[in-house]
Amino acid sequence: MVKDINGKPYSRKLLVAVLLIGIFCAVLNQTLLFTAQPTLMHVFHIGASTVQWLSTIYPLVVGVLMPITAWMADNINTKTLMLTAYGIFFIGTLCCTIAGSFSFLLVGRIIQAIGGGMIQGITMTVLFNIYNSEERGTITSLMGLAFGLAPAIGPTLSGWLIQISSWRLVFGVLLPFELITFLLGMVALKRVIPSRPSKLDWVSVIVSTIGFTALLYGLSLAGSVGWFASTVISFGVVGIIFVVWFCHRQTKIANPMLNLTPFKTFQYTLSLGIYAIAQMVMTGVQFLLPMYLQDIHLLTPMQSGMTLIIGALAMGLMSRFLGT
Repeated sequence: MVKDINGKPYSRKLLVAVLLIGIFCAVLNQTLLFTAQPTLMHVFHIGASTVQWLSTIYPLVVGVLMPITAWMADNINTKTLMLTAYGIFFIGTLCCTIAGSFSFLLVGRIIQAIGGGMIQGITMTVLFNIYNSEERGTITSLMGLAFGLAPAIGPTLSGWLIQISSWRLVFGVLLPFELITFLLGMVALKRVIPSRPSKLDWVSVIVSTIGFTALLYGLSLAGSVGWFASTVISFGVVGIIFVVWFCHRQTKIANPMLNLTPFKTFQYTLSLGIYAIAQMVMTGVQFLLPMYLQDIHLLTPMQSGMTLIIGALAMGLMSRFLGT
């Protein structure tokens, strides 16, 4: 048994299990729709440029929330914050499951993204607080299971669910796990992050929200209107200006919303850049390949999803050893 910041003992294994289930569902949810998109296009009578917003809106909201979650973790009780995130994520998933229109489904995805963004950001903070520096390899392995395996198996799992049931099960399959996570969290979650009260810099919040939203929105438009379209360039330039402004402000104010000090370490910055490129390549293939196979080669969702299973198994196997 280890102790929280109040000196009360708790089970670290149970806490980690709850955190991993929660973040696994949140990360898995990002790629579940890749295989389901052709089906949703037929169900709601929409085009590819419209249905892609179901996948695009999720990382967009998560990207905007990430800087704010750092401040939340320092100022709000860990248990309260995590249970709130789990509850929001559950409500969003439920909305997606019962959605009768594309608009309602999109709203459900936004709610999911709010909860999912909080879960991803705060879970990493909690894990780094309950493990010491000598155990960082363990954290790498644990996070690799979520951030490596979950996105990889999403399209395959989605294809199988559509094959045996309907697109609603793609969302509904997560509901029991999210409910279990919430209930277990009420028991397992403890206050493990020391409180560091600070005033929220609302200028940073506004600047980061505008910057990341404009940048991600501009990038999402490039696939349908082209990289050199005026809208893409305009949103991209605005996004870059505000993101640079946000980063510069974090280095000047006394209590930054997001600590950018680790980026001064070249090895950390290089590793993070390589990871980002790998994620973009993997996500791009997972987004386009199922749609190509289903619409052009007329494969079933299950068959298109199976094309990605080898990559999923390889990532799951490697994530077990990379942190050791």
